[in-house]
Amino acid sequence: VIKESETCRWMGPVRYDYAGTKVFLQH
Repeated sequence: VIKESETCRWMGPVRYDYAGTKVFLQH
């Protein structure tokens, strides 16, 4: 959780696009 939180911190708004892409690839 901490690692994920730090990742979101440096990724900024991009984290939303990254999360959406990851979920899309999982499906």
